[in-house]
Amino acid sequence: MNFGAQALGPQIDRPWGLRKYTRHFTSYEAREAAFARQIAALVPPKHAGPQVFWRDFGRIRGADLSTHADSRHLAIGSNPRECLAFGTPRQVLRAAHLQLGSGRDRGDAPDIEATARQFHILETLDQPLRTLSGGETLKLCCAKVFMAARQATGLTIASPFCWLSHESTGLLTDLVNHCQERAIPVALLALEGEDSRGAVEPAALPKALRPVRLPFELQLAGVRISLGTVLNTLKARPAVAGVDDFSARLDSPCLLVGANGQGKSLVARVLARAVACHGTASLDRGRGPESGRLLFQDVLNQTLLRPFPVLAAADGQPARTLTLFGRIGQLCRRYCTARGVALPAGAFQDQAPFRSLLETKALLAAARLGRTPGALILDEPDWGLTRETAIALVAAITRVAHDHGTPIVLISHKPWWPPFCASIVAVSRSRHSPPGRSAEAFRVSLALSAQTGAHP
Repeated sequence: MNFGAQALGPQIDRPWGLRKYTRHFTSYEAREAAFARQIAALVPPKHAGPQVFWRDFGRIRGADLSTHADSRHLAIGSNPRECLAFGTPRQVLRAAHLQLGSGRDRGDAPDIEATARQFHILETLDQPLRTLSGGETLKLCCAKVFMAARQATGLTIASPFCWLSHESTGLLTDLVNHCQERAIPVALLALEGEDSRGAVEPAALPKALRPVRLPFELQLAGVRISLGTVLNTLKARPAVAGVDDFSARLDSPCLLVGANGQGKSLVARVLARAVACHGTASLDRGRGPESGRLLFQDVLNQTLLRPFPVLAAADGQPARTLTLFGRIGQLCRRYCTARGVALPAGAFQDQAPFRSLLETKALLAAARLGRTPGALILDEPDWGLTRETAIALVAAITRVAHDHGTPIVLISHKPWWPPFCASIVAVSRSRHSPPGRSAEAFRVSLALSAQTGAHP
């Protein structure tokens, strides 16, 4: 199930070496349906609204699971966090280790710390699970699968390419090879273009969607963030992360880049006041310091299963939200028409019986833009979208935001976006605590990138 259209910009490059295991789909909804078939529909869908979710939840709850699925078929869904049930990575891997049996049967089981080191999560073993980045969470799921593979009958992973940065791509290949050495069938279910490394060239966009610069200032000073404690710890002091002071005049759209687990999403949550912290974190587009608004990567959790009309009215101004939503949809259609690609069936049509993930993202963005925040922050906005629809959505949101004087901050580890953006900030993490500070779990640093946005 592949798009026939050419990629925007340079020829698509797929360096993963996993093509023969991968099936591509033209929409999130089609991919989720295929994933459900692979796992005997044992996970209720979140994208089809609360009525469908609770209907399927009731069906699964009342089913005789012993007749529906092979309990040894391993699966990682499109949101890997939903595959994890414990408080820390160590607890997750310990549980996987225990499931392998005891005594002689477990003699060749992989060691927990050795497996964590292999999948680049050794330093996070005792970190609260909820504080892991999306990429770190997928690495943990891969480590869990790696340990369980000796008893598995199959492996299915949904959208594996959207979570891992370039530095971590080899881990997925290692996992697939590990399964193949044990004759375990592997199915990777991806969205079309998800595994592309080609950059978005602004000159190839329709004229109405080419971004222009919009200046703003970003300031972080004395920021310290409580990461909380694991749930089974009663007396431990909460872990703390620090952020180095940073102040810069930037141009929108601005890109925050960095490998998995470097703190990009944590910085986004600080700027949007979505996590409690000490210090100053502000965005200024010429009206004084303000906070941002954030569109999560896992937008389906952000909806809280609220239906479309409720989401439209969530910020108290449904008419304005729907007007902005309509403008985003109009620009998405313009992009797709120019590119010769299709939107999801019924997308941005008033009478559509079902709202796609693309429309849900557009509506959440519109609701936030309606409040004219200091900036709209898009965290990994290509999640759940094909490459073409992701470009359409990001370009459309950026145009609508700039029309209303709102900067865009884009967070991504993908190489698609640097030419599209007018400024770039590199985010990195270290374990070093400055002299005079109490111990910190880690520190996050921001630095203007030598690579600047390419467009005028």
